[in-house]
Amino acid sequence: MEKELEILTQIQENGNITQREIAEKTGLSLGTVNLLLKKMIKTGLIKIEKLNARTLKYILTPKGMKEKMAKTYRYIVNTYETITKIQAVTKVILEKQRNKGKKNIYLYGKKDEVYNILCMTLNDVVKIFDMKYKFIDNIDVIKGKEDYIVLIWDEKDEDILKKMQISYINILYML
Repeated sequence: MEKELEILTQIQENGNITQREIAEKTGLSLGTVNLLLKKMIKTGLIKIEKLNARTLKYILTPKGMKEKMAKTYRYIVNTYETITKIQAVTKVILEKQRNKGKKNIYLYGKKDEVYNILCMTLNDVVKIFDMKYKFIDNIDVIKGKEDYIVLIWDEKDEDILKKMQISYINILYML
């Protein structure tokens, strides 16, 4: 669903776009773009206008515009639901950890969209729970400390923490 939305968006923005350019802009493989374009042409979301022997122009049909709007709406709803779940899970985790005597929260991972959601949530909650949070990019910072919890959101960070025998919670597993 998300892949089709990305392709429909690219075509809406530039009808003269090539499959290769769509692949580059969306991060999809050329084969995936080709396959999805064929599917969308077959279902009437896109039509092709041949400009010359080697150049095609992709045009969103009215059905394609309607589908793009529907996919955009579903994407927004799904994204909002995920954000709400992350916030709720984070609050539950913090409450449990506070009840165990943990006062410090360390965020360990990439500063990405999930990190931003966590920060927004933590800004609201840490005062209520009398806790503090800090982003760390070097796990050695917490060696020898107690009363802390490490929150992560990427599987790749688990290996590092496991090797160092540091307990953590991957909040995405809680969703």
